[in-house]
Amino acid sequence: MNHIVSKSIVRESVQCGAKVIVLEDLTNIRKRIKGSKRMRSRLHRWSWYEFQQFVEYKAGAEGVAVVYVNPAYTSQICSKCDCLGSRHKHLFKCLNCGSYQHSDCNAAINLLKLGESVVLSTAPVNVPMVAVL
Repeated sequence: MNHIVSKSIVRESVQCGAKVIVLEDLTNIRKRIKGSKRMRSRLHRWSWYEFQQFVEYKAGAEGVAVVYVNPAYTSQICSKCDCLGSRHKHLFKCLNCGSYQHSDCNAAINLLKLGESVVLSTAPVNVPMVAVL
């Protein structure tokens, strides 16, 4: 399953012309998982690290970089106004701007923003800025 999903993610990133794939840093994920006993059991069996490794090597073969970001609060912050909202199951609601979104879509947009900030902050240093007239 990890091979199939990772190949699909990398294939789509290549088709879209993406240069970077943003993944959540899942270090210590098993310590942070909350939910019912059944849900914890299912999530503990998933091989997160193996999946990340598959995405990394398949993306590297296609020339696509992989960036890891801290996922804290990505599903609780509004992707439109950056204010703290409320999440109930799969519905995200922003009390500030009134935005209603699927909570996973909201989190994905926030991860994209975090990934862009990481990529931009690691730009080349000491590059002369020359204006073209």
